[in-house]
Amino acid sequence: MSTEKTNLSTMNIAEFDSSNTIYIRDKSEFNKPTYLCEFVSFDAGKRNVTGKIITKDGRDSSRAGNILTNKISQCALYGSATETAGHEYYHWFQVDGYSMNPMEEYKIIENEMHCKSHPSYGLARFSRHNSSGGRPLFGSSINHSNTISLHICRSDHDRGLSNDWYHAKQELIEIEMSQTQFAELITSMNMGSGIPVTIRHINLEQISEPPYKSKVEIFNDEFKAKMHNMGVDIEKASATALDLLKNKSTLNNGDRELILSSITRLMMNVKQNIPFVAVQFSEQMDKTISEAKGEIEAFVEHKIRSAGLEAIGASGNFPTINELTESLSKNKNT
Repeated sequence: MSTEKTNLSTMNIAEFDSSNTIYIRDKSEFNKPTYLCEFVSFDAGKRNVTGKIITKDGRDSSRAGNILTNKISQCALYGSATETAGHEYYHWFQVDGYSMNPMEEYKIIENEMHCKSHPSYGLARFSRHNSSGGRPLFGSSINHSNTISLHICRSDHDRGLSNDWYHAKQELIEIEMSQTQFAELITSMNMGSGIPVTIRHINLEQISEPPYKSKVEIFNDEFKAKMHNMGVDIEKASATALDLLKNKSTLNNGDRELILSSITRLMMNVKQNIPFVAVQFSEQMDKTISEAKGEIEAFVEHKIRSAGLEAIGASGNFPTINELTESLSKNKNT
């Protein structure tokens, strides 16, 4: 009997036999551990699944060979689904008898074109250091007890829940600065993994431009995929309900529970998931507007500063270093 952890399939529980494995949670033990079991039987009336224990959480179990029974909702298969390719987890059985319904094979993978890793992806993070003995810094004539470091590292970029997630990887460089040197690089301290940056060069090696797609296009594509997947769910629920209503003269509690569960999932999508995406879109647009304002303010400030320096230089009233030093000395003596 196979003891592989991954056993996800689109089979209905009624189709299982002794050649299949299934994960069953033991409600009688502390913390309700999950056991990998050889499938034995399924009682459709009581909705109970029975299996013969193989391993516990992928490890040898002292209870191997014992029989374990629990409700179908406490049973699962393990693996990666279409929507979450590359991410394996437990898929608990639904009332329709599927851990992963065959209809899910026709869903569109959200963020399928998303670029998770790229040589240009990086994170920048500032941190503050304190030293009792003082630390020498290049370009400074004194030792410093309080310094600031800039860490730049490679990054992965995940896209999920209509949001962006950044993860720090290999550190590329650390730069330490005094408070004065830091003046033009001030930012938030010790917050999260850092700020997304674009890596242009590593040891003079030029890096290609990062992939770009506007946030509006991303949200449009994600919303289209979500609507398509919702349509698949509606189609599946409709087909199940029509089959029960046409082919069964009397509906039992299991049939009613199946129809009610399908309707509940659809209502949750309409009432919660879609409004959530709308809120995320609104927040992203606020961030985009703030970024645009920052670009404009930086441009205007640079122009004003340049114009002011040019005006001072043209007037001939800009003091020299000697004049500034003499003025400071006089003020100190008075």
